[in-house]
Amino acid sequence: MDSLPTGEPSLVVDIDKLSLEACRRVLKAQRLPNLSILSYEGIISRNEKDHESLCTRIRVLEESEAALRFRFVAMKEAEIKHNRRQNDDLAVRQAQIEELQMSQRKVAEEARQSSEAARTLITRAQDESNYLRNQLHERAQVIENLKAQVLYQQGEAEGLRAETMRHAAQMKQMRDQRVIEAEHRNIHMLREERRSARHATRMSRLKDMKRRLQNIAASFASQCSQHKRALLEEINRRPDNQRLAIDLQAMKDLKEDQEKMNDTLTELVEKFIREATYKFSPTEFMRKKGHTNHVCFRSGRR
Repeated sequence: MDSLPTGEPSLVVDIDKLSLEACRRVLKAQRLPNLSILSYEGIISRNEKDHESLCTRIRVLEESEAALRFRFVAMKEAEIKHNRRQNDDLAVRQAQIEELQMSQRKVAEEARQSSEAARTLITRAQDESNYLRNQLHERAQVIENLKAQVLYQQGEAEGLRAETMRHAAQMKQMRDQRVIEAEHRNIHMLREERRSARHATRMSRLKDMKRRLQNIAASFASQCSQHKRALLEEINRRPDNQRLAIDLQAMKDLKEDQEKMNDTLTELVEKFIREATYKFSPTEFMRKKGHTNHVCFRSGRR
């Protein structure tokens, strides 16, 4: 409720319960100045606006309260479901914990039994180790005695080894000398065999070349005689006016054939002379023949 301005007659009216027209009528009935009426109207309009805004806020708050209530109920239901699941999980975990405790008790019992067995084994092992230590001490003394004997025998063996090495060196020197002499004899015999083989090869090659030259000469002679007879027969068959031309052509062909045969015979004779002499290169000769893994005739090396 708003109060009247200072210095004016008081008006006790519940403005919130009155409308704007009703307030105007009340103020006019009180015969207030126009300024006061306007101020009262502003107060009333502001109160109405505040009332509307409050109503709007109240509606919003009610809607928010309903939404919050709905969310609260949903959260409570979810929390209840979650608590139920947690209770179920806790029950399962409790059962698992009980099983683990039982298995731990079993393991502890087995560990106790195994520890007792281990203590028994350790005691037995200690007894055996003491026995073995005594045995090792006795055997160490025996080994020391054996080492002394071995050292004495090693000294004797060193002397025998030195004497044996001297004897072996003498035997090796004698054997090497015999081997060297045998190698020299083998080398001399091999050289003689190669020399004789080279001589036989040369002779066979010369005979072969001689036979080939004789065959070529005989063949050349037979060809010449056959050609000559054929020419004479051809000339005799032709008339007299053609005999001269044929005779000249035949003589020309015969001359060319003789020149070719002479060249061939010259080449064969030169080759025969090269292979017959001892100044040819055996490496080059074997290379021309197609041999690569050849034997050097002069040195006897491969």
